Amino acid sequence: MNAFIESHPELTPVPVIASFAPDGSMMPLYFKYTFDPEEGAERIHVDRVLWTNAERDSLWFGVECSGGTVTLLYEPRFHAWFFDTKGRTGWGFS
Repeated sequence: MNAFIESHPELTPVPVIASFAPDGSMMPLYFKYTFDPEEGAERIHVDRVLWTNAERDSLWFGVECSGGTVTLLYEPRFHAWFFDTKGRTGWGFS
């Protein structure tokens, strides 16, 4: 996974709580991310999923949260979630 992260500096690993349906679909419910290092990690509630995209084996989610919109990636080969630092609005970013 280290090589993957090094080749994608815009992706930050994050803990995510997700819901899984019997049909295999999933939806992120919460994630933790540090927007302000002085305040530490925040638990962010996902209000709704705006879009999803399956690219190869990866699953991308555009999600709306109280602070703005972000893009999350689920990478099944690593069983890991990532926050896309380029795919965000709000929290002082545009």
